[in-house]
Amino acid sequence: MIQLRALVILLLLVMLRTPLFSQTVTIDFKTQKFLGNISQLDRTKYFTLHDNSNDTDSKKFYADFNVSPGRGFWGPFSYANSKTGSVGNYPNFINSNNTSVRNVTRYVGTEHPRNVVRYNLNKEKGAAWAAEYYKNHVDDSGRPEFFEPMNEPFVHAGDDVFKPQQPDNKKMKYRMAEWFGAIGKKFDETPELAKIKVIGYSSAWPSLELWDFRHWNENMKMFMDVAGNHMDAFAVHLYDGVNVTGQDNKRSGSNSEAILDLIETYSYTKWGRVKPHAITEYGGIEKGYGPNYSDIKSAISLKSINGILFNLLDREDRMAISIPFITGKARWHITGANNYQPYTPSLWRPLSVTPTSNPNKPILKNWKYTAKIDFYRLWSEVKGKRVLVKSDNPDIQIQGFVNGKKLYVALNNLDDKTQKATLNMTSNLAGLQKVRIKSLKIFDNANPKYSDTERTTAPANITLIAGETVVLEYTFANTISSTNTIRTANYYSKKHLQTINANSEIAFSFNGVKTGTGYANLKMSIGRKHDKSKSPIVKVNGTRVSVPANWKGYDQRNRNDFFGTIDIPVAMNLLKGNTTVTVQFPDGGGRISSVILGVDKYDNDVVEEDNDTISFSNINSVLQVADSYTVDVDYEAAKNREIQVGFWSSTGWIASSAVQTVSAGKGTKSITVQLPKPTEPGTGYVFKAHIRPVGGTWQEALKWAQVNNITIEAVPQFKDEVSFKDPKTTIISADSYNFDIGYEASTNRELVVEFWSSLGWVAQQKEVVTAGKGVKSITVKLPSKPAPGTGYVYKTHIRPIGTTWREALQWDTVNGITVIAENTQLIANGTYYISSSENSQRLLSRALEKHSAVMRNPGNFEDQKWIFEHKGDDVYTIKNKGTNRYLEVPFGSCVNGANVATWTDAKDAHKQWKAVSNGNGIFGLKPMHCIQKSLDRAAGATNANAQLWDYNSGNRNQKWKIVPADNALSKSAVTREVASFDAKKLIIAPNPVKEALVLYNLNTFSDIRILDLRGQEVMSKQIKEKNDENIIDVSGLESGVYFIVINNGPAVKILKE
Repeated sequence: MIQLRALVILLLLVMLRTPLFSQTVTIDFKTQKFLGNISQLDRTKYFTLHDNSNDTDSKKFYADFNVSPGRGFWGPFSYANSKTGSVGNYPNFINSNNTSVRNVTRYVGTEHPRNVVRYNLNKEKGAAWAAEYYKNHVDDSGRPEFFEPMNEPFVHAGDDVFKPQQPDNKKMKYRMAEWFGAIGKKFDETPELAKIKVIGYSSAWPSLELWDFRHWNENMKMFMDVAGNHMDAFAVHLYDGVNVTGQDNKRSGSNSEAILDLIETYSYTKWGRVKPHAITEYGGIEKGYGPNYSDIKSAISLKSINGILFNLLDREDRMAISIPFITGKARWHITGANNYQPYTPSLWRPLSVTPTSNPNKPILKNWKYTAKIDFYRLWSEVKGKRVLVKSDNPDIQIQGFVNGKKLYVALNNLDDKTQKATLNMTSNLAGLQKVRIKSLKIFDNANPKYSDTERTTAPANITLIAGETVVLEYTFANTISSTNTIRTANYYSKKHLQTINANSEIAFSFNGVKTGTGYANLKMSIGRKHDKSKSPIVKVNGTRVSVPANWKGYDQRNRNDFFGTIDIPVAMNLLKGNTTVTVQFPDGGGRISSVILGVDKYDNDVVEEDNDTISFSNINSVLQVADSYTVDVDYEAAKNREIQVGFWSSTGWIASSAVQTVSAGKGTKSITVQLPKPTEPGTGYVFKAHIRPVGGTWQEALKWAQVNNITIEAVPQFKDEVSFKDPKTTIISADSYNFDIGYEASTNRELVVEFWSSLGWVAQQKEVVTAGKGVKSITVKLPSKPAPGTGYVYKTHIRPIGTTWREALQWDTVNGITVIAENTQLIANGTYYISSSENSQRLLSRALEKHSAVMRNPGNFEDQKWIFEHKGDDVYTIKNKGTNRYLEVPFGSCVNGANVATWTDAKDAHKQWKAVSNGNGIFGLKPMHCIQKSLDRAAGATNANAQLWDYNSGNRNQKWKIVPADNALSKSAVTREVASFDAKKLIIAPNPVKEALVLYNLNTFSDIRILDLRGQEVMSKQIKEKNDENIIDVSGLESGVYFIVINNGPAVKILKE
């Protein structure tokens, strides 16, 4: 009988394929939900057009699809320029006695930075004009509810229009932030403009995690510090793809959550409250579809818009406005230069285009909606009060609203794979008349599919392809009434950007937490390298909670770092009025950017008879072929329970574990699933677990857990092979070299690496590897440093243990190796102050002293800065940055007391200087025409003239501090001409460096190596795409001197602190 019962259960599992195993979304449409104090959906916050046109087509569109104008490019500064012809000149003010509060129209007014600001313009004067313009120079239709003084200003800070007054874009960004603050302050002080909200700074590239969050510190945090007191909302632009500059990425899902969570947390830290968001652009950037219009190209961004929209809908209580980047007709784009094609983000395109004598002014007629209209069709009817909806898969997003007799449920699939969701209605559907189902499917290489159908019965489940959005509209015979209310509150800690150290707890405190029944979760946002753990030990008031292995959206592998939010469920009974959360990672590196406690609390307590939970603990998503698998399951049992784990393929059930009985309480259970035969390699495998009453079956399961997308890999069969991995063909002379050797070994083998000169064998090293595949690092020690030259050779082979090269199973050889001399220049190329070692005075040269070199007190002047360029053997030209003249000894004089000045070129020996070390960070400077002399401060006096005097290492007047001068790139920059870079300036900064080097102006492909003092490579990186900034993380290097070599060019010394 036992065997027969087991067979029946097995057949049921295989044949029924019950929806209980699907991912479940729960819809409690009898429970009204509030976000803070907001329940009613405000469509004007979400369903907008990136345009504020008012023509006939626009008016019809707004009315037909329940949409509002979103954003327009015009304002006080564009108006002033049109009247005065220049930036910074403003029309006359109007003397008005009208002190009434001006009405506004709901849209965002913004302008291009070039029309607003210059570094030397008076920001208070500009702010006063902006207030005057909106008070007295426009009517209500021209006065926006939101004023965004500049659009994406920081990416324009380095534009040519700003450089004459401020070439340092870091300083220019700061000045732009000051303008935002001044305008916001002036509007706050102007009662007539009480209805206008000043927002900013419309961040175009919010990759906050870059450079260990230096991007955050130097951009959004700086803006909030400088201007935030007078901002009514903080604006960012969120795009999947590449937005203006930066790396390929997706922001929809966990990344956009982490960005907004950090802004909210810092807002709470500074002001004790969260200022709203203004997402004045969001969507997707279309790439690779060619210049001509197609529905495929037009629709592809709608996947991104919907994915980000669901995130924004969850923040309505902190959302001022959001605007998908779908524009109006954009006539400016339809020109001869663009082959009269419509702007890709446009909602309309003309079917009739007649060119004229002016290629920028064709005759455009017969406007038709582009494929982007499907976004508005999909959402056109959704409205009402929020209801309680939940999803047990973070990739299936859900929203729910009730309006009268209608229930709206919206679903979106963030996953790259098709997902099936069971629709779990907590109340019966009595009185249901019909269900309308709208669906929008977007494809990479096929036209989008929009469908709108009706049925008389409610679907039990919904299947969503990747990126699909579905809106279900349930119509009932009677008005839907609520029986309970649930309120969402977010609690913030004043800790953010916490450094992660291995096995070290980080504590976050949340005060004033309202407890009761409902749901809670921790929104933990982290920025870490991809090989670092995302599964810390998390405790809530001392009790450990399970950390899911899944989060919203993709794995971010095509980003430099993972930066995203992981939602961690928390049992409500763990919370206290003052709650402490601790987070402990097993490894170091990266930061916890923010932790937010979200609590959904019922007004009327909902008490579950049994509070049972089950979840998987840290399952590896890639496993090897096997006939059994063991997994850890975390559980909470209200009483004695049974737990069982099942293993499924993409086509059905394979096997289940033996039933395990657990006692009441919490714990972790290791459970083994024995399979009937070894698995087949492939994807789509699934683990499922459930907790149930003792003696029950899977049909009585109380809770389920599921991990999808398990990949099974074949157990590899290895050959005997060996090869050099990325061998370097130009190396610095050293007494040892390190090589990475890729290998496969069928059994334990010996790997040998040999170093040869053109004359023969020089040295070798042998290491043993075990059976398998990998990369072995092998160091070959040489008897002496090889002479600079060519003809060197690397050789490696794999052989049986205990044999010689004659029994080698395979060889790899690299010929044509060049050894170059070690570059040991004392002072890295760059810009410096030449300062006295005895006081703070600096060397300068200017026309005022007839270009003589003299000592003066420090000041922020270019004529106190000197550009050092190495000529070899620690000989430099030293050019004054303010005058572009070179330090020299006039007429080549070589006597004590000879004057030192500057000249227009550096061709001769008396215009070049040899640096010698003379103490810790102290140098002497000797003229090359007269090497026994040195640069000297006459008598060591204050404001002394610079002169020559016999060199003496003990003479304090000849001791100079060479101090990095340009802080825009941290401490200093190394600038060098490299022929292989098309004669462009390569900039490496900062130097010295602590965390990360930034390389500017590289070409499309660059092979970068970092070598230690012995010439051994310690790091390498290949740049395959042209970027303005290329980041190399050197935080793992020991302190000391290193050399960076790019495309086998000259070695440049860097100092790691």
